[in-house]
Amino acid sequence: MYRKINKVHDFKEVIRAIDQTDNTSLVLFDIDEVIVMDSHESRLTHDYRKELMENIEARLTRKECELLLSIILKTKKARFVNSDIIKIFALLKAKNIPAMGLTKLPTGKFGIIEDMIAWRMHELTELKVNFQEFSPLKDEIIIEDYNAGYGKPTLKDGIIYTAEYDKGIVFEYVLSKTNYYPQSIIFIDDIEENLLSLQKTCNKLKINYQGFEFTGSAIITEPKLDAQLEKIRFEILEKEYKWLTDEELKSIFYHLVSCPQYPTKNVKTKYGFNY
Repeated sequence: MYRKINKVHDFKEVIRAIDQTDNTSLVLFDIDEVIVMDSHESRLTHDYRKELMENIEARLTRKECELLLSIILKTKKARFVNSDIIKIFALLKAKNIPAMGLTKLPTGKFGIIEDMIAWRMHELTELKVNFQEFSPLKDEIIIEDYNAGYGKPTLKDGIIYTAEYDKGIVFEYVLSKTNYYPQSIIFIDDIEENLLSLQKTCNKLKINYQGFEFTGSAIITEPKLDAQLEKIRFEILEKEYKWLTDEELKSIFYHLVSCPQYPTKNVKTKYGFNY
């Protein structure tokens, strides 16, 4: 039996591990920050954007914060963290190796998003990612037993959504419910806690386990941000419930600076300009 976790910044070791396995294994993918990440204009990992979000979270209720976050989520454009993920999917298909998604994404309604699962499926479909073609489990399962306050954990279309509940516990439930027990599991996630949770489950079930803590998104250079423009972007988010693209934000700035008839004193004050 082998159970280990390796830290990687690209998919080279993951590809080697998959190349050495067969269809008695199951490959599990976290989705956010492993397969997909946000474009620069909506990514909230920049230190200044973190500061602005923390300021909002300190003042508003959880529901109000969820509403604002859902506006960003609904507007954002996703991209691959690393284009080698396409090679991995091709390898899985060529070797007929089962694979599934395993994410903590909430289910059901979240802010202005009526159905988080439908939202996620649309995002993945835009990138031509389809776990249904790899998943060994075809039935939909809604789990009533676990609730972290973000909807019901659900298995649908080849993806297990734990709705913020512990990944190892929900995954074990799905295996038990379907009586599906692979000989080995390869799991790629960007958070060590999730990898350790799956490791614990595999230890309990005596399943070989190889975890990869993927840091690919963390090494991508953050964009250079204009603090004044970002402050405007977040103020508009909070006051007008809109998340502006960079182009829209620059357009507002241009009109405020260049058009004498447009930037009245009230408008200038509203968006934080002091000239």
